[in-house]
Amino acid sequence: MTRYPKHLRSVLVILTGGLILWSCTSTVEPEPTANPLHVDTTNGHTEIDTAVLRDRMEGYAIQGRDTRDIPFMVRLVEAEEMGTEAIAIMLNTYDSGIEILADIAEKERSQAVAVKIIIDALDIDDPYPEPELGEFLDSTVSAVWNDEIAEGKHANAIDALVAITRVFEFQLKQVIDARPQLHSRAAKYAAEVMYGMNANHFRSMCRYLRNAGIPYSPAFLTQEEFDEETTASNYLQLG
Repeated sequence: MTRYPKHLRSVLVILTGGLILWSCTSTVEPEPTANPLHVDTTNGHTEIDTAVLRDRMEGYAIQGRDTRDIPFMVRLVEAEEMGTEAIAIMLNTYDSGIEILADIAEKERSQAVAVKIIIDALDIDDPYPEPELGEFLDSTVSAVWNDEIAEGKHANAIDALVAITRVFEFQLKQVIDARPQLHSRAAKYAAEVMYGMNANHFRSMCRYLRNAGIPYSPAFLTQEEFDEETTASNYLQLG
């Protein structure tokens, strides 16, 4: 075993410690902690910090994008667009008769900004740049629009409430199914953000219906998924 003079041993200890510290800091990226989603517990709506979202998305995108993620993300984007359109139609049809939709419509505007940040960071062409009402590239999204939102589907405001809840449920199901199939860190993070936005609106609508004494059964989620999303603890998160 090699013996070093006492003063050299002290120097070697310092140098070794410095090299270990440099190696750790140069190979392991610190995980950002800021969360772009903030739940308002007084009304259950989600505020989106778009500056934090942009920073996180661009940082993850630099680590690499994966073209296999594009079809999944396009479907999620179109499902988001459908939700925005559906709310607008309900508000125009029933005016101020459904107060909760007016509240959600306000939040949808910030979600539209968030979705634009996501597709820009992932370098995805907007599948819906100048749409005609109810026209979607994805056939699954189109089918939900035709079944739930198309003109003449709702006999009254109660029917409309149930229909818009199904749209939010569909959005949530799309993200739940897409998450395990995504590859890049950027797409996975984007899906988590979209999950948070969609789960919040869906739970808010389910709670509203429950409190109004309107039965709601899942149309897209399994019963197990529905029960998990609408447990007492999840409702409690939203106010």
